[in-house]
Amino acid sequence: MRKRWLLVLSIIVAVILVIGGGLLIALRLTAPALSDTPIATEQKELPTAWIEAESDPLLSSEAPLSESAATPLKSAPDALVFSADGTLAFFGNGRPFGEEAYELKLTEDAMTLRSRGRFRFRIVVATINVAFEQELVSDAALHPSSYRATFDAPLGQDREIESVFTGETALINEGGREKEIEVPESAFILGTFSTYTLLPIAFALHEENGVASFDVLVFGGPPDQEAEDEGSSWMVVERRAAMRIRANGQTLSVDTYAITSALGESLLLAKGLEFLAFVAGDDEESLLAYRSDFFPDGIEILEDSDRPATIPDSSVP
Repeated sequence: MRKRWLLVLSIIVAVILVIGGGLLIALRLTAPALSDTPIATEQKELPTAWIEAESDPLLSSEAPLSESAATPLKSAPDALVFSADGTLAFFGNGRPFGEEAYELKLTEDAMTLRSRGRFRFRIVVATINVAFEQELVSDAALHPSSYRATFDAPLGQDREIESVFTGETALINEGGREKEIEVPESAFILGTFSTYTLLPIAFALHEENGVASFDVLVFGGPPDQEAEDEGSSWMVVERRAAMRIRANGQTLSVDTYAITSALGESLLLAKGLEFLAFVAGDDEESLLAYRSDFFPDGIEILEDSDRPATIPDSSVP
């Protein structure tokens, strides 16, 4: 299975290559400023409307999106107004490797997504941290206006990306190197995991007959990554039948989206426009990102046994 959905984590490759006698000292001297500052998670109560008895029938996949939305939708797709904030926990092969806090605001005129977080990995006897911040601004239809991200990594592997979108082109400045790329009309920006929280909105705005297709602009990867490894890709999002999950001692029926792309196959769980979880991989290789502010003890997927069934407790060190 291809693992390009972990592009942003590949900054660590350059770090691993320099492991030697002075690694521990170098890591301590060059550790990111945010590496010792955990991302605070403000626990939230599940909305009453989300909770259902286990005996209740599944929601129909044909039901209008507004019937299960956390925030009522206006009748016209181009009139969506929505705001959300939350905290994501990341797990790879059942092990935690980071977290991200985000704020999302969509008005009738524009959308802004801001986030900060960190990735962390255990290498030999040291824990490597990569702290990051991200901001994505677009119009109300999610056509991007600007994107910026900074990655604060040890051993001089910092990275900064800034992009300005004008019409059908984008000017990208990465570490002082500039390049211009074409921007498709159906562009979707894929950066750190919080950008997946935009998919329920993007689907609501652009779906036709239960399917939405996007040209994906991927931002991420190590500083020396070849230019052709970044840029435009593709993604198809398809609405599937609702799925049941178990969390916080409650059973929830959630909206389900199958994602097929050049980055692999994955599953996104949501409630209306509110992102809940992203699941990718299989029994051998798995990637999980979920809302730790709603689900501090993780979630259990009660259906679709071909997918990883349980997101572990976010408190696992």
